[in-house]
This record gives sequence, structure tokens and C-alpha cells, in this order.
Amino acid sequence: MSSFEAVIEGIGRHGEGYIERDGRRLYLDGMLPGDRVRLSVARTGKPRLLRLIESSPHRIEPACEIADFCGGCALISLDYERALEEKERLLREAAEIDASNEAVETSATNEAVETSATNEAVETSATNEAVDAPPQRAESPRVQANPNVRMHPSSETLGYRRRARLAFNARRGTLGYRARRSNALVDAPACPILTRRLEVALPALRSLIRSFQGRGEITLGDTLDGIYATIDAEDFQPPSAYEALAALAASPGWAGIAFRIAGVPTPSIWGRTSERHRAADGLDLETPPGGFLQVNAGINAALARRVAEWAEPEGASIVELFSGAGNLSVLLAPGAASLLAIEEYAPASEYARTNLKRRGQHAKLVASRVEEVSLPRGDVLVLNPPRSGYPGLRRALHAVRPERVVLVSCDLGSLRRELRTLRSEGYELIALEGFDMFPRTPHLEAAALLRPALADRPR
Repeated sequence: MSSFEAVIEGIGRHGEGYIERDGRRLYLDGMLPGDRVRLSVARTGKPRLLRLIESSPHRIEPACEIADFCGGCALISLDYERALEEKERLLREAAEIDASNEAVETSATNEAVETSATNEAVETSATNEAVDAPPQRAESPRVQANPNVRMHPSSETLGYRRRARLAFNARRGTLGYRARRSNALVDAPACPILTRRLEVALPALRSLIRSFQGRGEITLGDTLDGIYATIDAEDFQPPSAYEALAALAASPGWAGIAFRIAGVPTPSIWGRTSERHRAADGLDLETPPGGFLQVNAGINAALARRVAEWAEPEGASIVELFSGAGNLSVLLAPGAASLLAIEEYAPASEYARTNLKRRGQHAKLVASRVEEVSLPRGDVLVLNPPRSGYPGLRRALHAVRPERVVLVSCDLGSLRRELRTLRSEGYELIALEGFDMFPRTPHLEAAALLRPALADRPR
């Protein structure tokens, strides 16, 4: 097995550095653009890092003492300007790379290979979905030339995260995050990407789990009323654990604690029964304990405002899929002729109703799986699917027949698949913007605006 030197050219969507060789991408975990490395390639095509010869000029000292072990922030050692450049390139690739290029990419990690295979399977399922024949349209190219693409940087690259999920092992007294490429738990005495209020709460949580038994997860929220913790434990707990929970919830700076045991449907709650956050319109947004929340408040506001701008809600009939507790709905409802908002998680849908009512806004809210709802015709389709994407997109397009589609995605693989589906249905990508919701990580939030490629498409 021969070896050779190379300079890392960029990062993949999981944060691995890569080089181009013989028409393939070879991925090396932990390497950054500009690193000079020596590596070898096995007969299977899998690359192996032999040594780092020279560090990249873009490498910086990580602001985290467990950066080498924690799986959370793969780009914490990459200067922010270069990280933004890499994310914009990844965004462009998600919009433009043909599926045939994926087949020749070779990763140094099994996870990346498995993810690619899974994504292809989902796309095939969506493509083969049985649907009514769509209106006749001109063929739309898979690759879009020169759409408007840009990245929105975060004003804060540390101390920005208002929502976080940590794991704990009570027997070992550990509280932290999963290790890179592993389910092993890395103890986190501190976490610089958390808001200051959440970070200073970590010692109190570490003390709390000493009264617990077994393992579990803690979802933290920095809310308008203070810290909120939603704790999911795998095992039943002794009375001392409940005493410790009540005492912590009553402490200064805490809004509440929801405690759930696996298999028990009703949680125990101390303090508030919901979380209150600031919405993009500047008003309160109430959410279920531990429910979905965009982690970066400033970037969330920019994203929500862009979605509303592209949707052009004034006088429009809007269908919103995966609407959550109303993060986007509260900006779409004003001025809209109608808004149908569908959300599978019933508590979130109920809070969306509350959030709209407090603003004097109206919408039809449906708590159901999107696939089980008969979608009406509409002017605008807004969708914010989960990380796994939305295999039913083609069916939704045939039902709604929108003149504008605004797609929000938190996963580049899902974004790529959904843009392909939209193009195959005759929609043209007008604009694609990335929002750096997760600085120091390879992840981003993307928003895309699409319109029918034919102005006279039948309605």
C-alpha cells in the first residue's frame, strides 16, 4: 500500500476534510482545509491518515477543552471566515451536484457511506411513490445555473446555543455529549457554544444526577423565564431524586423542570408547564417542554423573516407543512387569505394555536401526520421537514400546485433530494440561502425559493 502527500481541499457535510484524487473524494476525519497530510488508500478505496505534516493556516486554538473527543463541534478549530466559505460551497453542491457524483465519493468513515446509501434509498422511495399524473410540463434540468446563493453569518459563534441535549450516566457521574463516531459519553465540565446561562447551570445538573439511577438525557432551554430542563430517564428513580428535582426547579434562575420516565406517559413537572421564547416578530412564542426550537435566536429571526418575505403572504392561500409551535406561522398568517398549518406533534400544534390567538391571527391548524391529510390547492407551499426530509414532497406538489415553494432544510442530503424532486416537477430554483444556525459545526439551515419554470403552467 503506497502513500502520498496531499493538502486538504475542503470539508464534507459531516465535517471531514477531503482531497480530490482520480475523480473521487477521499475523506479524512479531523482534518481541515489547508492541512498537509500523508495518507494511503486501501484496495477497498478507503483512505487512511498516516500523519499530519503541516497544520493549516486556517487552524485556530479550539475554545473547548474536550474538542478532540466531543462529537459536537467538528469545525471548532477552523477560523470562522473559512468555515463560512466551506458552508457556502456545501450549499452550492447540495443544489447542483448530480446523483452520479455521489457514487464515486469514498469516505474514511462508515457513517458517511451509510448516510449516502440511506439517502439514495429515501430518494428512490419518493420518486416511485404512486401519484396522480401531474400536468404536462417542459423538462427541467437537474443542475440549476447561477441561482442566487448566499450565507448569513451568525453574530455569535460561541455562547449562541439556547437549546441543547446532553446525556448522563448516573452511576459514573458523567454529563456531556456523545464522542465523535461513537455512542461513548464524553464528560463536559463546560460547553462554550451554550448560552452563558445554560453553561453555568451545568454544575447544578451534575450535582442533580448524583441522586439519579441509570442513564438518560437532559434537554436544556434558555427561556424568557429562565432555564428549563426536560429530563428523560430510562429507569424509575428513588424519592431522593424527586426531592432534588423540586429543589433545583425552585432555585433562582430556573423556569421549570419536566421529568419523564421511559414508558410513563405523564411527566412530573415543577415550575412552568411550558417554555417561552422570543419569536421572530419580537413577541413571545410558547412551546412544549423540550420541544423543537431553533437553537440560535438571532439566526432564527433572520431565517423566519426571509421565509415570510419569499412566501409573499398578503392575500395568498398558504399551506405550511411541519409547522411546529408556529415559529414561521406567526409571520405567515398576517395578511394571508388562508393558512393551513399541519404538525404531527399534537402539543406543538396546540401551542401554535395559542401563539396565533394571542396575536389575533387565524389559521386552520391540523395535528396529524402530513401524509394523512388531504392537501388543498394553494398559492404557496411552505415546508420545514425534519432532518430525514420529506419523501411525500411529490404528492404534496401535485395536490397544492403552488406558484411559490419555500423549502427550509437542516440537512444538506435531504435538501439535495428535495431540490431534485422539485426540479423534476418543473420548479426552478430562484434563490438559495444558508443560515449559520450552528457555528463551529458543519451543519447549517437552508432556505430555498422555487417557482414554476413555465409561467403558463396549468393551475
